Amino acid sequence: MAEQYDVPDVPEWIMQDRLEVVIGTELQTGNQGTEDKVEQARVLIPNLERLERELLGEQAVASSSSDVQPVGAHEQGSVHLICLARLLLGACCEAFACVQSSSISKAGFRPTDVTASRKLARLYSDASHAATWTSAHAQYIHELLAYGMAMHGPCIHSIPCEASELDLSELYSHRFNNNSTLSVDATKMLSILTRCTNPGSRGWDGALKSTLESSNTTKRVLSDALLVSLLGFNSCIHPCTRMRWRDRLALKSYMEKNNPYNCMMSLCDHPMAFKECVRRFLSNVTSSALASNAALAKLEHPVASLTACPTNLPTDGLQCSATAFANAGKMVLGSRGASGVIESIASAFSSIAPPSDDTEDPKSKRLVWKVGYLGKGTASIHHKIPATKVASNIWSMAFRCNFIPFWAHSATQNLRAFRLNATQYSALHGMNAATNLTLILTDEERMFIQRRALKEPSAGLMTLQEAAQLLGINDVRGSSCNGGAKGAMDAVQSIGEAGSKGAAAVLQFCRTACISESLLIYDLGEQTRRLQTTAVVKRALADEFCAQEGMTTDELIEFVPKHTKELCVCIECKRVTNAICIDGGQRSNVCFNEIGSSGSMASTDCETMEMTLRCAKRPSASLKIATAFEEEMSRRAIEQVDCNHQALSTMMLSSAGSSSAGSSNGVSSRVRRDAKTALEQRSCSVACGKEPMLSIPILGRAVCLWGEWYALCSYCGCFMRFHPVNKFGSELCCLRCDYDMLNRRNKHTSLSCISKTKNAAPMCRYCGRVDPRRSGARWRAVKAPLDTSGDNALLPPPLRIVHFCPQHFRNWIPSCMKTMHTRVILSHIVYGARPCYKAIPDTEYDDMQKESDKNMNKKRKRRMRKGM
Repeated sequence: MAEQYDVPDVPEWIMQDRLEVVIGTELQTGNQGTEDKVEQARVLIPNLERLERELLGEQAVASSSSDVQPVGAHEQGSVHLICLARLLLGACCEAFACVQSSSISKAGFRPTDVTASRKLARLYSDASHAATWTSAHAQYIHELLAYGMAMHGPCIHSIPCEASELDLSELYSHRFNNNSTLSVDATKMLSILTRCTNPGSRGWDGALKSTLESSNTTKRVLSDALLVSLLGFNSCIHPCTRMRWRDRLALKSYMEKNNPYNCMMSLCDHPMAFKECVRRFLSNVTSSALASNAALAKLEHPVASLTACPTNLPTDGLQCSATAFANAGKMVLGSRGASGVIESIASAFSSIAPPSDDTEDPKSKRLVWKVGYLGKGTASIHHKIPATKVASNIWSMAFRCNFIPFWAHSATQNLRAFRLNATQYSALHGMNAATNLTLILTDEERMFIQRRALKEPSAGLMTLQEAAQLLGINDVRGSSCNGGAKGAMDAVQSIGEAGSKGAAAVLQFCRTACISESLLIYDLGEQTRRLQTTAVVKRALADEFCAQEGMTTDELIEFVPKHTKELCVCIECKRVTNAICIDGGQRSNVCFNEIGSSGSMASTDCETMEMTLRCAKRPSASLKIATAFEEEMSRRAIEQVDCNHQALSTMMLSSAGSSSAGSSNGVSSRVRRDAKTALEQRSCSVACGKEPMLSIPILGRAVCLWGEWYALCSYCGCFMRFHPVNKFGSELCCLRCDYDMLNRRNKHTSLSCISKTKNAAPMCRYCGRVDPRRSGARWRAVKAPLDTSGDNALLPPPLRIVHFCPQHFRNWIPSCMKTMHTRVILSHIVYGARPCYKAIPDTEYDDMQKESDKNMNKKRKRRMRKGM
């Protein structure tokens, strides 16, 4: 803008992110710095007014905008002048975005050039942000003039805008797994978000009406989305379509008096318009998930069409519908309330059509409204059936063909064969047709297939067709549309299309992929590995007792015990023996600083002198039962007993008769359950400690084992179960790091004050009094991750604490310190107020309060009984 127009010199304070930083608290004291800012603002305001008139005049020529409205007289207060200067700067940026957008493409048109489209998408986004900035300051000045005070400074939360809408991306990710513990309101909201992308309108009207009637939360969220669309605070419209900040302020004041929440049920009579409002809201929710959108676009999912700025221009239909809502807001304001919100929306959508201007730019195309602009793709993506599941059905059927006759023979001898001994195990598995088919491959062919399966990260997720194509086999695919098969026989026929060699190769690939899928290892990068190595060396004191001059960290890691750098797991009881810090979303009051291995014992091989860890868990009841039954099967030797054909016929007939009568005796259920148990069992029962534990190197890696992710903390080197909250910056963190333990020798100079004052008497955060440490009430220590005063400014948020004296401590302070800034809490203490901390779930105070209420109810019941 400065290259094309005469832009006045702008001071640095006008672009500060927060107004509080500019005005401070010294306005009443006549601070010299504040007076200079006021004087600068008084000189800057006329120049910005002139620049805005110039930009709007050029905009009027380019896009036939409305007449210029001068700023006019304003309050001469200090705060008003500073805020007005910031407002006018945003208005100039809005006007300049209109000029630049009109030079690329007029409102109602779309450029055909890719470079111009990207530039226009960036202008759409920048104009929306500038409008948010301008209207936030306008709302702040309006509240000061009307009420003498403002609820809060200008920010994205002071006005309804696209940036302040709820981020429901986590909720929307559960659209395929909504059987989790979601609340009723969350389920209703998820239903609306998933239905709005359906190509047709079938079922939308009834679902919308029932949701708005039963869920007030969903109704509130959608009413805010409707208000954002009417005011035009989104990046889906051309900047010239958006109203000026004066008109937006007037429309917002009118909508506050006529809350759109009250007219939501009336809008159900126009379901198509409401669906477009929800689609605009959904595009804002999913716009940041670039990888997911790219995957959905490949699958032709309708959500992929809801692109958003600044990466891409909004799709034609979405921009037309967003423009219709902005025009509806203009109608409401132009009629001065004579035209209602519902009537204006209906009128705007009924008149959606290409612009009436006959002159077309050869470099642009008209925006045309089409009801089915999201395409005809299905809104519910089919879950692809992996090839491993198809292969498992084949192996299970081939095993049951031999196991069921053996089970029936055992049943006639009054013995239920739910487990096999070593001889029976090898015999039945040796008769498995699927296993025998894979044996026709040579050792070189099997090794080649195994390497291909282990090298491919997504081998366990491939369908039958994808796995066959990876092996160079064509014309092999599942009969179902999702890549699966309609039963075991259908799976055999599908794999049989590849011939004997091809079918054996596919089965061998699926078997290896299933094994690799049970253990996932993710490389975290060289930087994370270097941090974890340094932390483990410090934690194990290898840098103090084993270090020699010139030794690097990679050399020192060799002196560290194996259980501090390897994940030790017992295969039998599926137990991780490493000492693990549990803090990811779980409540734990135990301080953790261990590096050992629990429930394990060291074993040394007499020949190689290699030391390994073995599980020290005592035999469980299930192991004793399995061992005893295997001994019983070996003693009875059922396979050597002659078959009793008469008893076998009687059992089959009785089972068939009871099943036809509708009162099955459960024979078929027991057969399926016992076949599954016998197929998955090991050749013989093995007790814990009989074999060495599985050791997985974990430095620089994240390991997923049996559904749990394990990793090392990058700062203290302890083992942890990784959850999304276990992050500090861009690195993994257990959130319980002990700085003093890790830096015994080389402490950072900037943190030297912490070690000096650690044992000092605590000081009250409110009044500054020092704890005399006498008898009586003690100073209370509270975790304060958001406090940045004193030594807390040098510590990571999980390690920050503050103290309160008994006079100024409140029961709600520990809960509020986790989510509120210290200045807010101190202001509540000053005025004797209590914040709305009950909105914060899972706090210690909530549990204490619930227990107290429960005890009070018990006392009241006892008093009532005594009175009776």
